[in-house]
Amino acid sequence: MKQSLIVLFLLCFLAGVLPAQDSTAADEESAIKLLCFVDRTSVPLNRTVTFTIRLQWSGDLERYEIHKFDNPLLENFEIVGNASSNRVLQEGGNQQAINEYEYILKPGRLGMGYIEGVIIKYTDLKTDRNYRLITNRLEVKVEDPLPEPGAFQWQFWLLLALILLLFAALGFFVMKKRQQRRLLVRRQQQEAIPTEQKYLNELETLNINQPELDTAQAYSTISRLLKSYLAEKGIGPGLEATTGDIMQFVRSSDLDEELSENINQILSTADLYKFSGSAGDRHQVDRIYALFEKILEKNKSNQIREDK
Repeated sequence: MKQSLIVLFLLCFLAGVLPAQDSTAADEESAIKLLCFVDRTSVPLNRTVTFTIRLQWSGDLERYEIHKFDNPLLENFEIVGNASSNRVLQEGGNQQAINEYEYILKPGRLGMGYIEGVIIKYTDLKTDRNYRLITNRLEVKVEDPLPEPGAFQWQFWLLLALILLLFAALGFFVMKKRQQRRLLVRRQQQEAIPTEQKYLNELETLNINQPELDTAQAYSTISRLLKSYLAEKGIGPGLEATTGDIMQFVRSSDLDEELSENINQILSTADLYKFSGSAGDRHQVDRIYALFEKILEKNKSNQIREDK
């Protein structure tokens, strides 16, 4: 009898000390499968990471009631967006219910970021039992920020402008080189042609046989060519000199009498019609043209003999 009282006393004592069993069965096997994950394990400082909680079960879709739960506790992250979705899949002839909760997280600084475990409670409406699920603690590394779209746009345009400027400068340089080369070739070609032949060629461009010949223009052209030729040969002062100045210069050059006379006739005839305002005589144009041509042909022959 005494032993029975002792046992009864111990049972009462233990009943007062031990807590009553909680209706939450965290240690029992849950009928709902819980998954939690992030879309990346490292994230640049200026990007976001998505944290997802997925609840999935099969069978009676209306059997379980998911209780509202708090947002996850975060370290070095802040929630900038969230969303939830429900969908039903057919898998092996059974219906699968999937509830997903997504959180878009933005990092605060470089280093490590943590997502603490989330406690999710649900009720089995068939048995009226409560269950509790806990997500794992996740960590994400926060790395250096990435360049924003368009961050290097101005550098691109600057580089493109420099490249275009370089090509333009190169093109200009090549063009100048070609122009200089053409001028050099032309100069060499001109130097290879005797002076007399050059003026004969220019004189031939004056077509004195054309019916509508402008005689006044013809006088002026022949006079200009003769003055230019004398200056180039060193026996005349230049295009701006008067006929008197040129003749004085010619006489001082000790040219033969015939050449001096021909030069004087050409310049005097041209001046006569220039200052008189008359249209001039076509016959006189032919005459001074022939005199100038004779001067050039004679000096050309003399030059050839000297070169030989």
